[in-house]
Amino acid sequence: MLRLKQITLLLGDLVGLYLGFFLALSLRQKQIRIQTIEELITPMSLLFLGALVVMFIVGLYDISKLKNSWTFYQKFIISAIIWMGLGVAYFYIMANTNYFCWLNTRG
Repeated sequence: MLRLKQITLLLGDLVGLYLGFFLALSLRQKQIRIQTIEELITPMSLLFLGALVVMFIVGLYDISKLKNSWTFYQKFIISAIIWMGLGVAYFYIMANTNYFCWLNTRG
């Protein structure tokens, strides 16, 4: 039963992450093109996987120990800071890698 709750929590997090992704795309662009989704789904999926790993390591999926206490909020804040740092580093590296690939194609 505990494992089912953890899987449900994990799936809920994934649904929330992808809904946020599509909401951000729809707010940014009036029409969401399939090409845009295809270009962004892989990098965002890797980032979402990283977020799930961070939340697991921090202990946000350990349901028996989660209560609305200072420890819970501390774990949540720590995972959010780590996830933001990973996101910034990931997209910074990806942007520079794409830039260097573009430079190499120009000769």
